[in-house]
Amino acid sequence: MATPALSKHSTIAIPVTTIQRVIAELHTEGRIRLGYLGVGVQPVAIPASLQSKIPGGAETGLILLSVVSNSPADDAGLQVGDILLALDDQKLDDSDQLQMLLRGHHIGKPSELFILRGGEPLKLTVVIQEAERK
Repeated sequence: MATPALSKHSTIAIPVTTIQRVIAELHTEGRIRLGYLGVGVQPVAIPASLQSKIPGGAETGLILLSVVSNSPADDAGLQVGDILLALDDQKLDDSDQLQMLLRGHHIGKPSELFILRGGEPLKLTVVIQEAERK
């Protein structure tokens, strides 16, 4: 769906699937819930030598630059330097994708994180919390 944005000469396109997801969440929850993992991330290229260890051969991931104490990430055992590759089998290539996956149905339920730690693949379970509203 495309709609005029801030001026007469620009438009914004919103995928129908996004609109459907937002409507469904508003209908069931009465609001849009945002998830909180408690990490600072940056996209990183996976070295070719490590890609063979990863199912699907991911070329990029999200390296952890920080882990907040007592956060869901900390509780799950994530460490600075870990590389996030997937959340519940959904590849993580950039921080926007991570933010999108932290919404709605993941909140309060165990989710599986697939990471690289020290060059070795590892699976961890994390329970995403709902982000506090300010």
